[in-house]
Amino acid sequence: METTRWLRWPLLLLAAVLSVAAPVRSQATRPRLIVLLVVDQMRADYVDRLSGQWTSGFRRLLTNGAWFRHIDYPYFDTLTCPSHATLSSGTLPSTHGMVLNVWWDPRKKREVRCTQDDAATFVSYGRPVPGTADSAANLRVPTLADELRERSGSPGRVIALSLKARSAIGLGGHKPDVVTWFDDSGTWVTSTAFSKGPVPPVADFIRQHPVEGPDYDAWQTSPRSDEYLAQMAMDVATRMRFDAATATNMIGIGFSALDRVGHAFGPDSSEVEETLAHLDRTLGVLLDGLDGLVGEGNYTVALTADHGVAPVPEQISARGADAGRVTPARFTEQIEGVFRSVLGRGRYVAHVVSTHVYLNPGVVGRVKKSNRLDAVRARIRALPFVADVYWQDDIRAADPHGDTTLSAIARSNDPQRSGDLTIVLRPNWIAYAGATTHGTAYDYDTRVPLLLMGAGIRPGQYLQPASPLDIAPTLAFLAGVTLPHAEGRVLREALFVTSAAPYVSRAFTTGR
Repeated sequence: METTRWLRWPLLLLAAVLSVAAPVRSQATRPRLIVLLVVDQMRADYVDRLSGQWTSGFRRLLTNGAWFRHIDYPYFDTLTCPSHATLSSGTLPSTHGMVLNVWWDPRKKREVRCTQDDAATFVSYGRPVPGTADSAANLRVPTLADELRERSGSPGRVIALSLKARSAIGLGGHKPDVVTWFDDSGTWVTSTAFSKGPVPPVADFIRQHPVEGPDYDAWQTSPRSDEYLAQMAMDVATRMRFDAATATNMIGIGFSALDRVGHAFGPDSSEVEETLAHLDRTLGVLLDGLDGLVGEGNYTVALTADHGVAPVPEQISARGADAGRVTPARFTEQIEGVFRSVLGRGRYVAHVVSTHVYLNPGVVGRVKKSNRLDAVRARIRALPFVADVYWQDDIRAADPHGDTTLSAIARSNDPQRSGDLTIVLRPNWIAYAGATTHGTAYDYDTRVPLLLMGAGIRPGQYLQPASPLDIAPTLAFLAGVTLPHAEGRVLREALFVTSAAPYVSRAFTTGR
């Protein structure tokens, strides 16, 4: 009996391993191409409100793909840089380190862009661009693009494009073959961190398709910039012979026009509606081009957003709801006033980024020594636009797996890059001078669409709660690579797989 019992365990273990490691797929091969599309500032409710007007690319994704209808970012700082890094790596900002678009460097006493690299210089496709350039040096984890590039034997090739450096670099990772963004001076650029000089396929496209007119800002806000990015991606992929590839390649595109429109006009504007209608047509042309490049059914596309956006406060308050705004200057002034009321005359606030407050050296120690932490907290909470406030000690001690605002802040936090104080505004209140903005844990900022289509994807509508953290692990599983630090899960319910996927991650869960 004892011998039989010990023989049974290896057999059970072998059966368990085989059940996990040998899923049945509907396709015998991996997708030849992964396409990750990020529409900057696209709220999930836009799909429900506007999809009846879409007849091309969005319509094809909704009809032929998997539509996840309950997708939320589980962290606080819903901004472009943190979210692009999350989408490409499957990790939280507290893990990948890209916690804000910019943060304050107390030693240099200046803001630092999340992608800023003092060792890099610009490589321009037009006029010379001075100043410090960008790289993925501050990104602490590998991305899906990195893992495809590092695949032994048959590495993939990666193209990443956007108007914004933080979008293109977030999607492209540390060593993409092509990463290009549009500098505010009106010139397409990359940096010496990625290439010693202009990449010929990109240079050829830009030379043949110059961005015309002196008003580059208006061009970036228009749907034409989205069209340009899609055309550039297809042209460069064709020149790089993605059609002949034996490995899984990747295209990442950050469509930026909607973000500019949304900030200027708000989520309920006709301008947002028009921008998405144009993007629908652009996506239709792009998908048709991908069909011709690698063959329909031979690629997998994921479309999502990096964040949503708040309603315009004045429009909400006009309907009788609590909403409002405080200008960034007034916000800083009010916080400075709280510290003066508690500690006396002096200058206490070094800088404010979003609602992160960076204090001058020694201020935190002085407040602790005088036992005035709770007094400062109480007076900030009493400000009319504040819901809550947390010291860095509160955030570091929080349970990151909880389902509270403090837990969401902890998942966005890096003690070296985040503020000494994080202030939570009341719902529908913003600290912004333009029409509206984003960057909170409220659902208008966290809830985004997710559409998957193509190789390995089971079409349908899915109501299971999921997260943007899950996108990179899902695409990595389909491509046959592993993300070593992933905190999301593989979206098995939308895959042609009959058993659990052979993908191991530290699956992140809250209440979802």
